[in-house]
Amino acid sequence: MVRLRVTAAALAVPAGPWPTLLAPLGLTAIVGTGLVTIPGELGNAVRDFAVYGGCWIIGFAHHDGMLKKIPRYVSVSCAFLVMAFGLWWASNHLGSSGWDLNDIPMANAAWSFGFVVILLQYSPSWSELPGRLANWDKMVTLSNNRAVTIYLWHNMLIMATFPSSTCSTASRSCRARRRRPP
Repeated sequence: MVRLRVTAAALAVPAGPWPTLLAPLGLTAIVGTGLVTIPGELGNAVRDFAVYGGCWIIGFAHHDGMLKKIPRYVSVSCAFLVMAFGLWWASNHLGSSGWDLNDIPMANAAWSFGFVVILLQYSPSWSELPGRLANWDKMVTLSNNRAVTIYLWHNMLIMATFPSSTCSTASRSCRARRRRPP
């Protein structure tokens, strides 16, 4: 099922590159600004997809070599303009958390989109890590090969360490709870 979605998105980029690249930003403008409200978890999922979908599609464009066709100065200049728009939007829509872009979907989408474009334009293609970083090559290769596994299991590891960190900060109360008879 996931493979089908990835293939559909990969095919959409070459077929209609500009509408495909800008569609997630347009969806964010509709859903993330409150113009259309979708309640519950479905609404959160649609909003998150809209916010980060542009970065996902930019990755397909980079993979297909479409970003290389655009002169670097043009793409970076446009990326900075999109990021500036994101900051402007955030400055006019500050939430209770202040400048936390996670609370401002349109600003988050614009900033992330521009930032990813710049990173992909200047991304090095290293067959091996340079200089002093070469000692880390095996560890980086291992984590890259296991990225999905790490992503899927990291929340479980965080949750597994939560009780132990609570007990270490409040060791007296943890020991007292352990000693009490049931």
